[in-house]
Amino acid sequence: MTAVAGTSTTTPPVGAAGPSTGAASTPLNKKGAMDKSAFLRLLVTQMKHQDPLNPTGNEQMAAQLAQFSSLEQLQDMNATLTAQASGNAAIIASIQASAALGTLGKTVVAAGDAIVLDGTIDPSTVQVNASVNGASGVGVLTITDDAGHAVGSRSLGNVNAGPLTISLGAAATGLPAGNYHFAVDVTSAAGTITHATTYTTGRVDSVQSTPAGPVLISGPIVIPFSSVVEIKN
Repeated sequence: MTAVAGTSTTTPPVGAAGPSTGAASTPLNKKGAMDKSAFLRLLVTQMKHQDPLNPTGNEQMAAQLAQFSSLEQLQDMNATLTAQASGNAAIIASIQASAALGTLGKTVVAAGDAIVLDGTIDPSTVQVNASVNGASGVGVLTITDDAGHAVGSRSLGNVNAGPLTISLGAAATGLPAGNYHFAVDVTSAAGTITHATTYTTGRVDSVQSTPAGPVLISGPIVIPFSSVVEIKN
């Protein structure tokens, strides 16, 4: 074969890289997952670079298109549900804030064990509330200080399951003004000890907003609004 004058034929060395015909890498979204745009780009790239003598079959193409449609629907559904959840959370927060403001100046009963003795009344006459969720038995009231040290206790005699209203009585004799906590334990005839659910009672002086929801301020006591079980006038 005769070469044409002025031209040359160059054979690339073995192992040299030629022009790339592969598909470009498909980027992922910020979370590292393939979104619907990336999936569509991947599908188009596959069609551009498929072997014309062995193209993707109709069934396989239909399956891929169905996957793309399902992915798009799921992502749209997720976006809708996320928006609804955010909207519901905002509505609930607004309702809670409005309800919390309605407790100003009122007395609330909430899950808790705080007692405040202000020194203006006989501490033995102060009443606390509890609920026994178990068998009846002999109850014992224990008062502790802020450090957790027991500072007084008294027997309550036989108590039945259900709500209790208890006077501190002799357990508070001689206690100075301050912040305390209380517990009620009930021992059944079988020797089983039940820790009663205790409740804090206080008059709401102010309401504060926190990331965890509104809280009620009653003197030195901070009461999460979500723990309130009763509001009294």
